[in-house]
Amino acid sequence: MISSVPFTVISTALRPDGYRPVMAKTRGPCIGQVLPYDDAKYFHFEVVEVRSIEELLKLLQMLAKHPHYAIVRAVPAPDVDFSQPQRRLIHKQPDGALPTLQSGALVGWAAFDLDFSKPATGIDWRTHPREAAEAIALRDLPKWVTDADFVAYWSGSQGFSPVMKLRVFILLEQPMSSAEFKKVMKPLVDRGESPVDLALYSDAQLHYTATPIFEGSVVDPLPNGRHFLFKRNRCRARVPAALPALNVSPRRSLTTSARTSKCSGLAGAAPPPRIVGGRGGSSSAAIVTVIATMGEQSEGKAGFHVPWNSALAIFFAQNGPNADPRPLIVRLARVIVSRGSRDKAYFQAAVRGMVQRARVLAALERERRGTLSKLRAAARQGLLFNAERETSHGQSD
Repeated sequence: MISSVPFTVISTALRPDGYRPVMAKTRGPCIGQVLPYDDAKYFHFEVVEVRSIEELLKLLQMLAKHPHYAIVRAVPAPDVDFSQPQRRLIHKQPDGALPTLQSGALVGWAAFDLDFSKPATGIDWRTHPREAAEAIALRDLPKWVTDADFVAYWSGSQGFSPVMKLRVFILLEQPMSSAEFKKVMKPLVDRGESPVDLALYSDAQLHYTATPIFEGSVVDPLPNGRHFLFKRNRCRARVPAALPALNVSPRRSLTTSARTSKCSGLAGAAPPPRIVGGRGGSSSAAIVTVIATMGEQSEGKAGFHVPWNSALAIFFAQNGPNADPRPLIVRLARVIVSRGSRDKAYFQAAVRGMVQRARVLAALERERRGTLSKLRAAARQGLLFNAERETSHGQSD
């Protein structure tokens, strides 16, 4: 049986001011409101399960189209609320905030950020991006990595730097923690054998997956695609036995080892890929907490506009884009009357604003869930691949 490998996919949450941070680089003059590349602080967590390198390719291709999405290596904490925006926390914070991601969890995949690679000798990456990506991966990564099937893609900085910017993803036979994997790769980096960025092996480190946003006259230097699948000798990478022993604990592992000659899951052989999420209600604890902050700022409260925006955002995240927000709007309107000294004109404007904002939030939540639906479909499509190994070495997207 082929074991599935969970990937923690995160998407930026809507801010109280109505903007949703992007996690894609912008190339060219900025038009309109585009927040800084690393401005995001709050995220929605999802878990997408992948069973083959083909499914991983489809997941990465899908994420590349969406600038609000990225991946982290850590897995969500057991009690994290998937319906609520979360910070990426590994440790308990001074303000009392609890961890949202598990530190040291064993994960069945690994990525390599080749951020300072030299160009491939005799290969122009602009005209032959697939061949250049393969040559760089084979030259700059350990043989035990490239002996396994892998996906390589040119990152958002490729073409805008004098060095090559390539990322490689593999599935592992034996799950490993971020710290363990860093111990494996650090000696290679220290000896100059592999120009891998070790920062990627931190539990909460963002793995950026989006294609850049091209503005003005700036054009994509790789218009025909950035992602390539390479079929090698093994389905999943096997860490050499000569490396330090790994502390593999089935209790903490997210997935069992997959030691099999077949790389693609057969229908019925394992649960279908899924995204795990949560549901909520209009009277949830999160909404009650936000409403409690409503009141005149002179009395130590947060005002009215920001809290009701947050309450509506939580409502649609919990209940979906088709939920009826009118009972919540009535409730919020009553709070404005009972806790403030605002005049009738302010009250009427606030109610109109809530109605209009509810429509916008419903549309944004519908878009977000539509994206997740596409991710599920992309993962399921992996089941259509033939389970037998292909004789050819490389398969392009």
